[in-house]
Amino acid sequence: MSKMDKLRYPTGKFEYGKIYSIEDTRKNIKTIERFPKELKKILKKLSHQSLDVSYRPGGWTARQVVNHIADSHINAYVRMKLAVTEPTPIIKPYEEALWAETEDGKQGSVKVSLRLLSALHRRWGQFLESLSEEDLEKGYFHPERQNVVLLPEAIALYAWHCKHHLAHVALVAEGKASSDAEVPAETKRRGRPKGISTAKSADAPKLSRAEILAKARAARAAKLEDKGAKPVKGKKAAAKSADAPKLSRAEILAKARAARAAKSGGATTAAPAKAPKAAKAAKAADAPKLSRAEILAKARAARAAKSGGATTAAPAKAPKAAKAAKSADAPKLSRAEILAKARAARAAKSGGATAAAPAKAPKAAKAAAKSADAPKLSRAEILAKARAARAAKSGGATTAAPAK
Repeated sequence: MSKMDKLRYPTGKFEYGKIYSIEDTRKNIKTIERFPKELKKILKKLSHQSLDVSYRPGGWTARQVVNHIADSHINAYVRMKLAVTEPTPIIKPYEEALWAETEDGKQGSVKVSLRLLSALHRRWGQFLESLSEEDLEKGYFHPERQNVVLLPEAIALYAWHCKHHLAHVALVAEGKASSDAEVPAETKRRGRPKGISTAKSADAPKLSRAEILAKARAARAAKLEDKGAKPVKGKKAAAKSADAPKLSRAEILAKARAARAAKSGGATTAAPAKAPKAAKAAKAADAPKLSRAEILAKARAARAAKSGGATTAAPAKAPKAAKAAKSADAPKLSRAEILAKARAARAAKSGGATAAAPAKAPKAAKAAAKSADAPKLSRAEILAKARAARAAKSGGATTAAPAK
C-alpha cells in the first residue's frame, strides 16, 4: 500500500461479501453506539484553524469529514429502517462528494454535526439492538452495486465507516497529515471563515456579558463622535454609566423619585404638592425599616388624627382609633382572659341598659369572674357534675313520680 493509500485508508478498505455471525453483528452495533463519544474526544484536540486542514493532499478537511459523517449516517439509518419495514426496498443513492462541497459541508459548525450524531446514534443503536434474527435476514437493494445488501453486512459497513473517518480526524489532530495538506487556498483568500474564531481569540480571556455590553456602548459612542454627529440621547450616558459604580435598588429608586420631584417642581407650578411627596419618598428610602405592628400602629394613629381634625360631627371615632393605636402596644391576653373580659362587659352592659332584669347582671358578672379564676375540670368531672345536677333537679321538681 502506497503512502497516499495509507492516508486515504488508514484502517484498510472494507471487504464486501463476508459472512457475519450474531456476535460479530453485536460488536459492530457497539462500535456504532460508541462512535459519537470517541469523535468528541478527538475533536477536543483540534484547534479552530486545524479544522480546515485536510488529512491528505486533495482530500477533505477535518471539518468536511465530520459534516460528511452526519450526512452519511442519516442516510444509513433511513436505509436500515426501510429494509426492516419494507420488502427489499430500492434505496436512493446520493452524491456524497457534492454534498461535502455545499456551504454547510465546507463551513458548517462541527459542534452542530456532533450534536446531531449524538442524538442520531442513540436512536440508531436502540433500533439495531431491537432487531431479531429474522430481521437480520432482511436487506435493501443497492442500484449502484446491483445487489442486495443484507443488514449484517450494512451494519459492518457503517461500523468500518466510523473507524475509517475517526482515523482521518486523528491524523489531523496528531499532526500526521501530509505536509502538502494545508489550509485550502479559498480559506486563505477569504480569511477567517464565518463562525470560526481566530487563534488569538481562542487564547483571549472570556469577558462577562456586562463587560461586552459596556465595550459595545463605548465603541458606538466613539464612532458617533468620530463622525461628528450629535450622540443620540442616552448613548453617551450609557457609555459613562459603564464605568460608574453600581447602585443598589433602593438608591436607584430614591434617585428616580428625586429626579421626578425636581422635574415636576420646575416644569409645573400648578402642582407644588408633588415635590414634597417625592422628597418624602426619597427620604423614606434611607429611613430604617419598621415592623408590621409599628406600621399598623402609625397608620391607625394617623387615621385617628385625620378623622378627629376633619369631622366635628363624629367625635366618637377619634377615641376609638386612639384606643386601637394604644392596644397595639398593650400586652397580648390569653383566650380565656379575652372571653372573661367579654362576658363581664356584656354583663355590665345588660345590667345598665335594662332595669327590668337586674338579677342577670350580678349573676353573669359573678359567673364570668368565677369561671376565669376557677381551675379547669376534666371531661369526666364535667359529665359527673352535669349528671348530679340533673338528678337533683328531677328529684326536687317532680313529687308525682317518686318511683322514677
